Amino acid sequence: MTRKEGRAISHPNIALVKYWGKKDIEMNISSNMSVSLTLKNLETVTVVSPSEEKRDIFILNGHERPMKERMIKVIQLFKKRAGDVSYIKIDSKNNFPDSCGLASSASGFSALVKALNNFYDLNISTPELTEIARYGSGSSSRSIYDGFVCLDGVKSFKVSDWDDVKVFVILLEDTEKKVSSTEGMIRCAKTSNLYNLRLKYINYKAQEAMEYIKNKDFTNLAVLTMKEANEIHAIFMDSYPPIWYLNGRSFEVIDKVFELNSKSIKAAYTFDTGPNPFILTLRKDFEEIFNHFKNLGFKVIEAL
Repeated sequence: MTRKEGRAISHPNIALVKYWGKKDIEMNISSNMSVSLTLKNLETVTVVSPSEEKRDIFILNGHERPMKERMIKVIQLFKKRAGDVSYIKIDSKNNFPDSCGLASSASGFSALVKALNNFYDLNISTPELTEIARYGSGSSSRSIYDGFVCLDGVKSFKVSDWDDVKVFVILLEDTEKKVSSTEGMIRCAKTSNLYNLRLKYINYKAQEAMEYIKNKDFTNLAVLTMKEANEIHAIFMDSYPPIWYLNGRSFEVIDKVFELNSKSIKAAYTFDTGPNPFILTLRKDFEEIFNHFKNLGFKVIEAL
């Protein structure tokens, strides 16, 4: 059987309440709930087609890359389900830098899962796709949906849309991070006292965030988001050896956000596992905040 190509577009997301740590490493089940916002201006386009060689091939941004174990696992799952073990070519392109804390694995694996579903014509339901995507990357499970999304550990579900919320990224570095997320999670779980304390209440924080989103309460969501970012990076630094995802300019941006919020909450910062800040604002304040950082000489990218 000759198959036509399967194509899909997906987007990274930024977690406002982070998951950090795994309850089950083999099944890639996270240790806590997480809540995120999908960034529709950043995208990964993935095309799956029959391979012309006697091997599976992975092309990322025009260059062949080796397939990691998690990727092979996801591909084999689809091949088994389709009853088709023929070789495939995966061609994936990002319109943003990868492996530098912009959640490229989230959009990459979610795009892969959707493209494989289309290629093999399996018609797998969206909720089940979130579970399959999780095998590749926990955060990719959330990128199956647009808007605000919650990952409960096993699968993701849509929380709400909120079109008035805008996001931009301040690109401070586009180099690959020195400590991968998986390695960082294992190190923190083994060595950070703050990590174990966090697990006692983090799911309550996720529930709180979802209530703020449903009620469109930007002020409280912004404060929760910033405090959560501070907390998770404190855990990184509490690990041994410590993990430094932020840099000096990251802290400079944090100070600027507090200056902007001196009279009322207009913006919130958060970070993924990298130094690049994600800034959330309401639509009415977006142009002012975006241009403020642009005029300070920062490289800014509108993400949502």
